Amino acid sequence: MRLKSGSPAMTFDAEDVNGKLFSLREQRGSKIHLSFFRNAACALCGLRYFKLRDMSAEWSKQGLVMVSVFESPREVLLKNLAGQSIPYTLVADENHILYTLYGLEKSWSRTMVSMLFPSTYVQARDAYRLGLAHDGAMRQGGRDDRMPAEFLIDEDGVIHRAFYSSYVGNFMPLFEIEEFLAAEKA
Repeated sequence: MRLKSGSPAMTFDAEDVNGKLFSLREQRGSKIHLSFFRNAACALCGLRYFKLRDMSAEWSKQGLVMVSVFESPREVLLKNLAGQSIPYTLVADENHILYTLYGLEKSWSRTMVSMLFPSTYVQARDAYRLGLAHDGAMRQGGRDDRMPAEFLIDEDGVIHRAFYSSYVGNFMPLFEIEEFLAAEKA
């Protein structure tokens, strides 16, 4: 079931890919960006992760706590990110516990419709140029029909914005994250 803006964020504790325990509950008082991606093989999700990673230093200075969740196993994520910096919390959820908690969806029809959007091809081209070619979700520990989602959670632990992707490659606009950061606490 989808979570909605204005509802409490579902708290969780999870080990990040570096073995450090992350607790969403302990982040009260901070603004949070929580993103759920498909798997390590998804070139479009990889491209989005790199865009978020590139913004993370600036956003962290503004007080944003960032967490990204992939459905691939820890070892696969670390292999795919070999030599890359991981500047914020990255969680491997191969058992889909957090995906279920946040109501993430699976849809073959929306996965297939994704191929109809020109933006999907532009993103795929950009991902391939960065070496993020699709390598088969099953080999990477995940599903090809998973839909991504992103959540902005306020200082009180309330979901400010719940964004469930309508197709693969559909992500929350970056300006919404920046507006959320700039907004004063109500």
